[in-house]
Amino acid sequence: RKRGKEPMADPNKFKSVSVPIDTYKKLRFLANGKFLDAELTVSKTIEALASRAAKKLGYKNGKAKDNLS
Repeated sequence: RKRGKEPMADPNKFKSVSVPIDTYKKLRFLANGKFLDAELTVSKTIEALASRAAKKLGYKNGKAKDNLS
């Protein structure tokens, strides 16, 4: 391992996303205790928003209600 370089995240567990700057600012706003009663990273904020929306729409245990997953 080279000095000063961080190991890459496991691509089987994590994916990168790009968002517009305005969206990033909104995520930072939500991450600062506005969405949940705790400060979150942007990554955890996205995870929490996605989980909440998916659950509301019937996503459970890796499958959609209508089996379209």
